[in-house]
Amino acid sequence: MSQPTLQPRLHPRTIEAVKERADIVDVVGEHVVLKKKGREFVGICPFHDDKSPSMTVSPAKQFYYCFSCGAGGNAIKFLMEHQRLSFSEVVLELARKYQLPVETVDGPQQERLRRQLSHREALLRALALAAGWFRSQLRSPAGAPALAYLKDQRGLSESTLESFEIGYAPDRWDGLLGHLTQVEGLSPELLEAAGLVVSRKGGEGVYDRFRHRVMVPIHDRQGRVIGFGGRSLDGGEPKYLNSPETEVFEKGKHLFGLDRATSAIRKDDQAVVVEGYFDVIALHAAGLTNAVASLGTALSSQQITQLCRCCESRRLVLNFDTDGAGVRAAQRAIGEVEQLALQGQLELRVLHLPAGKDPDDFLKEHGAGEYRALLEQAPLWLDWQIEQALEGKDLARSDQFQQAVSALVALLGKLPQSAVRSHYLQQVAERLSGGQARLAQKLEEDLRLQVKGERWHGRSARCASGPRLSCCGSICTPPATAAPFGVSCACANSTISPFSTIACSGQRSANGKRTTSVPAGLKPSTAATTPAMTSPISICPGSSPISCWWSRASCSIASPPCWSPPNSRP
Repeated sequence: MSQPTLQPRLHPRTIEAVKERADIVDVVGEHVVLKKKGREFVGICPFHDDKSPSMTVSPAKQFYYCFSCGAGGNAIKFLMEHQRLSFSEVVLELARKYQLPVETVDGPQQERLRRQLSHREALLRALALAAGWFRSQLRSPAGAPALAYLKDQRGLSESTLESFEIGYAPDRWDGLLGHLTQVEGLSPELLEAAGLVVSRKGGEGVYDRFRHRVMVPIHDRQGRVIGFGGRSLDGGEPKYLNSPETEVFEKGKHLFGLDRATSAIRKDDQAVVVEGYFDVIALHAAGLTNAVASLGTALSSQQITQLCRCCESRRLVLNFDTDGAGVRAAQRAIGEVEQLALQGQLELRVLHLPAGKDPDDFLKEHGAGEYRALLEQAPLWLDWQIEQALEGKDLARSDQFQQAVSALVALLGKLPQSAVRSHYLQQVAERLSGGQARLAQKLEEDLRLQVKGERWHGRSARCASGPRLSCCGSICTPPATAAPFGVSCACANSTISPFSTIACSGQRSANGKRTTSVPAGLKPSTAATTPAMTSPISICPGSSPISCWWSRASCSIASPPCWSPPNSRP
């Protein structure tokens, strides 16, 4: 009789990665026909002789349940019951499906893993003890200035301070170190691994990482303290100091406040992402409990996935600061989920509060009602990016007008749906025209051609590459050349495709003059590329070729790889 196949012992990291990645609707939907009903899905239960849909699948809770037979659980449990597979077999199957790395633990590794798990528990205990000590210090005489700052300047109530477990790190080099080593019996090595102390430069001893700071504990989704954010009280830099990454704390995997915001996000079917800890605290104190914050880094795809699992509509509102850093953070966050947003799998909006205020300041002056109203009016990410492309641009100046057009063409070229693209083309043309109807119509036509060219460029991987030029119906590739006193870049008889780029470069000549000769309708620049053309430029007998007359001049012509040259002579 054949021996049963022994399944490898899977590493907890693999199990957690599978749980994080596997979506309950996708898994169940492969075996059961699901129909959307409100925020959930219903279907015929496969675990009993079901006549009418009695099984409910909740994407927000990542859970299925049958009201007739009582079957229920997560995605792994469903496949175990439906396929009659073991836990390890299901995890391996899902890991292969989602192309996740598989780590196993065998033999000596099992003992090592037990030690690692024990070490993690020790780190979590040290962090929990530190949080308790920081809270006690806030109520001590040394913490009086910190308590006054929180109540008078921040306007936080006692209940909010208790709810968020806010504390104070005294202005001492060994306050926390002394308490945890002498009273709690923890080793300095463990405290350093938890990010609570720092080794001295000479290598002899350690000292407290956080000193004279308001301390805000960071929790994981299970409510365990995994790190801290410390706000300076004396103007010292950095203003905000976060725990370093440790075995239990990875900034890109956690969101501040998510442990207490999950229920509200599900209820409101919307998540609000802000920049700072105190923004989250202020919003929660004002009753807006669906707010979370990134942890000093750009919002990652993993953090966004966590938020999307909490709300059925997958509606996320980014409310970052309006300074340069806040705008860049919003742009990076958009970049992480742009494809999902373009495909309609995510509703991403961006809220910038008036007068450059952050949520904390805005709430103090205007209250929760006005904030909610602005939240409901927050523009879609694409509308916000269009405004960013136009912001500060003097459209009466040709160079700034071209900069705005280039940015808008690149943005609109990403839109996959022609109907949506047409809507935005009309909207952008109206903005650029300054309200002149006839000019708006012409601009819309020109933009449509340029956006089409941008989409051609996006498909260049599927087309022949390299610059192409049509010379009276044939294709030629003029090499970039350099000459002492000038160079001609095109054949005498040629047609250059729309959206071609012309680049001329060289050094200043002896007499200080540099000239470029091009056909009418084309305006090359001394930069790497010129503005895209919207119609073919013909260079036939009797017209001038493109020429650069600079000292050691060179020029090149590049057309869209997917452009098809004309079959007949121009």
